[in-house]
Amino acid sequence: MNINDNNNQSDKAIRIVEELVTAGIIKDCKVTKKDETEFEAQDIVVDVLNDFEAKEILAELEEKKPSKQDFLGVVETRFIPAKNPREFAVRSSIDAEKVLREIVGDDMQVRQKLVALYLNKANKIMCADVLTIGTSTQVLMDNRMIAKQALAVGAAAVIIGHNHPSGNERPSEADKRSTGKLKIALGGLDISLLDNIILTDKTKYSFADNGERSLA
Repeated sequence: MNINDNNNQSDKAIRIVEELVTAGIIKDCKVTKKDETEFEAQDIVVDVLNDFEAKEILAELEEKKPSKQDFLGVVETRFIPAKNPREFAVRSSIDAEKVLREIVGDDMQVRQKLVALYLNKANKIMCADVLTIGTSTQVLMDNRMIAKQALAVGAAAVIIGHNHPSGNERPSEADKRSTGKLKIALGGLDISLLDNIILTDKTKYSFADNGERSLA
């Protein structure tokens, strides 16, 4: 990459950061990472632009240019507060499973429901989001939506989960591929994907507990 390419990336990063601030997705042009080190937001965006999935997320934000009012309206209608959200810390897949089962509810044996839990730095649940409701055999995972919602609430980490009405908790190859893609997309935004949990009526499968490579 030559000097002109670097300048173009920097200019584009500045424009994206300005739009994120205008949209209320980030508060200002300073970003504090998990190790408490403060960075210019544009520098982080430049790094993210080199990641394909994250680049698409930022490009979509730049193109749509949502207003703060419109964006918050979507959040307010989509988010389902988790039980005691600021007091409940997820310390294991069992903790996450309890919340996911509560949200999936009566659909457990009927149709697949994809849920995301958004956590702060202390692994406390800030909010939960029912992303999509599918059929008995499949459900759509929208990586852009998960990433945008995580940015909107300032999440440090995400746990996703969905149910298999068939009763088979084992992940499909599609489950593994989509998990790997989501991990890359969130990683480019300095957000951790902690686990993907598949639920059935009586059992669960945790990607983290089973050391799935797509989550490594």
